[in-house]
Amino acid sequence: MKSNKLKILVIDDDSIDREQYHRLLKKSSLDDFTYFEKENGIDGLHAIEQINPDIILLDQNLPDITGINILEEISIKQIPVLPVIILLTGEDDRETDLNAMALGAFDYILKSNITKDSLDRCLRYGLKQKHRETLVLEAKAEADRANKMKSHFLANMSHEFRTPLNGIIGFMDLISETTINSEQTEIVDSVRYCSENLLHLVNDILDISKIEANEVHLEHLSYDLNNVIVDTIKLVQNKSTNSNLILEVDMPYLEYEVMGDSLRMNQVLINLLSNAVKFTEKGFVRLQLKVNAESSRFIDFTITVEDSGIGMTKDQSLIIFDSFKQADGSTLRKFGGTGLGLAICKSLVEMMGGNITVESIPGKGSSFQFTIEMEKSSQLKAPLHIPKDKKCLVDSRLLTKYKYLSKILTSANISPIPFNSCAHLLEIFSEHKSAKVIFDFDHLENSWKIANNDGILIKHHFDNHAMDLCVAITQLNSSTLKRLNAYRLKSYLQSPLTIKSLSDLMASGELEMETINNEEDDDEIYEALDILIVEDNKMNQKLITKMLDRLGHKTAIASNGLEAVKKNEENTYDLIFMDMQMPVMDGITATLEIRKKDTITPIVAMTANAFQSDRENCFKAGMVDFCAKPIKKIDVEQAIKKNVLKHFVTIKKSNSPLQKILICIEDEEKRQILKHGLKQKFVNVLIEEAIDGISACIKLGSYLPDLIIIDLNLTKINTTDFITYINSMKELNEIQFIILGPKIIDDSLKKQLSLLTVGQVFQKPHSINKIVDYSFNLLINEKVIM
Repeated sequence: MKSNKLKILVIDDDSIDREQYHRLLKKSSLDDFTYFEKENGIDGLHAIEQINPDIILLDQNLPDITGINILEEISIKQIPVLPVIILLTGEDDRETDLNAMALGAFDYILKSNITKDSLDRCLRYGLKQKHRETLVLEAKAEADRANKMKSHFLANMSHEFRTPLNGIIGFMDLISETTINSEQTEIVDSVRYCSENLLHLVNDILDISKIEANEVHLEHLSYDLNNVIVDTIKLVQNKSTNSNLILEVDMPYLEYEVMGDSLRMNQVLINLLSNAVKFTEKGFVRLQLKVNAESSRFIDFTITVEDSGIGMTKDQSLIIFDSFKQADGSTLRKFGGTGLGLAICKSLVEMMGGNITVESIPGKGSSFQFTIEMEKSSQLKAPLHIPKDKKCLVDSRLLTKYKYLSKILTSANISPIPFNSCAHLLEIFSEHKSAKVIFDFDHLENSWKIANNDGILIKHHFDNHAMDLCVAITQLNSSTLKRLNAYRLKSYLQSPLTIKSLSDLMASGELEMETINNEEDDDEIYEALDILIVEDNKMNQKLITKMLDRLGHKTAIASNGLEAVKKNEENTYDLIFMDMQMPVMDGITATLEIRKKDTITPIVAMTANAFQSDRENCFKAGMVDFCAKPIKKIDVEQAIKKNVLKHFVTIKKSNSPLQKILICIEDEEKRQILKHGLKQKFVNVLIEEAIDGISACIKLGSYLPDLIIIDLNLTKINTTDFITYINSMKELNEIQFIILGPKIIDDSLKKQLSLLTVGQVFQKPHSINKIVDYSFNLLINEKVIM
């Protein structure tokens, strides 16, 4: 039982003084107390640690350390409510008095002036203040507890809302694939639009509740800031229903990645851009990245999102970053929303170490900007392919539509020659037949539809490969892709137009074209797979089952992780879709249990948590892929294609046999660049990816490659051990290896590599072209010679 007795500690080297203080304390108004005393500072500090006194009478002039020194030690510990500390000294020293008060002492008394009444009065006032501070602390703790309970309630409710909303969106996607009339299509699209908006609002509530509960932790991983910005703008633009609004970007090409949380940066940018689009009926929304300063390790930059929308007054700007607040009531009635987006932006930017501000003029628009210093990653990006003074014939409408296009073209070392009509293009094309032509797609399509002579001649040049034609599009969706395919246009630029997209276009001659699935001309043949769905929610079970049924696969259901482990022991499955949050046993634990006996069956995670750390936890447990909720049929189909390669064959018109390559490199950017290069070089190739040794081993269970391109500094499993294992297995020993090593390889490692069966070791700097050419010669040319 806790004692209510006050604990009083006297620290003084003079025994007569200690006796006097004890006597005065006994005569004071204090009802009951326990008395302790120490004769030097070190023992006094130990006593403070052990007994946690309520009152300390502290001598300033101790034999070992001073009273000020003891106060400094106490202040370092950051005790929420300090004891009542009274500093006692034989000399009147104003500076010591001020120092003592600053360090937390309640009072300062000269030893010559101390009396029963002065000490008693000082102690009573001190204890009253300590009591008030304790009450304030308890009230704050209670408020924090209540706030956490509120945050947990909001988080739980948000999760409960999200689950059925994800189901609604998924089922709407399935309905839209059936044969329905135009009126039904409009209704389905409306339901899906409303559901996605509601899901966005629920996600905002979930995020703000996590922020208030201090449950948001930023990741510190390498990512490409340029890519995040471009992908975010494309996402917002593709979702925008306002065709009169242009989203522009003005940013330099950063030759390195940065360290931070890419998803949270993406969230800030989406909120700012979506907000700008919402409040701008016509004109522009512009994102600008400006580098303020940089060193070898850090970069300081400002991102500005500017619009020509409705703007705000100064008073409205002052509250715009507060939670659940908007500029005024009419904003909510007209535009909707929770008023949380900008509050979330402010919190996340501050967590990143930056600050966010707004400048706005009513009727003219707003400008939000935030400044952040970020650490540079050691991971360098692929250099820009800047052409040497290439000429480009550019539709003048594009130069008018995209204000920064001329600047971007100049930065990419491209000389733009504008044309304002089909006739004008044909006139200047006769003098620049090798130049790239960039045409606004809407205007080009219109000229082809009305079939005027100039338009027909341009189409003739294009169809006969006499004109290097690229079209610029604003939005990329299935409708746009169908239109592009209808005209056999395989080269396009989607806004935002950037230095990288233009320089890549000029260097490669053609950007990779996305295609539309055509059920009547499907080149891919599947066997029916046995797939286990591990999901506790009945509606999600039904949704994923329907998706897989339509893809022609057989399904089984497990309602929790434990049930999944048992079912996998009793049956053989080609693939497992595993939810993360389930009762009885969660997805990570279930995967770890399954992997004890089954290292082959691919397990794909399903979760609303899309952070890199969540992905890493999934991969560490033994999963091979990741599907973010809400689950979409296309994601399910891609997961099957990617992870169950033994069950389908890709039929392509090719004179060369199908080649299978496994890229085992941790760095995402390097993997994708290498993958792109291999796809361009090989006519007929299947490429799988692994991020470390464990995931590579798991891939080998269902995917037997002809070639493995592997990083020498592999994590989790040593690269040389991995290759030794492959070489020792009879069924695997025909696999070829290419190793990507550091700039310098020590002699002992060279000796180990010389004993292994490997094709080539490439040392930094790695030339992607050389690696691709060597891979081709290794797999194709050598086989042809043989």
